[in-house]
Amino acid sequence: MNGLIYRIELDFDAPDPRQAFDCYSDEDGRAYLEGEVYGWIVERVWIKAGQLETECVDSCWGYYGEAGREYAIECAREAIRYHGRVAA
Repeated sequence: MNGLIYRIELDFDAPDPRQAFDCYSDEDGRAYLEGEVYGWIVERVWIKAGQLETECVDSCWGYYGEAGREYAIECAREAIRYHGRVAA
């Protein structure tokens, strides 16, 4: 690797249930309304002049339900492996 640290941030905040959508399955709709919507960010982290600096290098949202949560984690891990190879 290149001496930089990569960090995964998972977002488990509930979406605003007032936002309407009609292109998802009933299960996705239930997950959405119950706040089971997940996403992730991969950030490159380094210190410059004594300050912590970050840069978003990849992200994705829109994973629904428990299976979506597990898949989001899997995708985030793959993204961090990819960005680790690219930056090296």
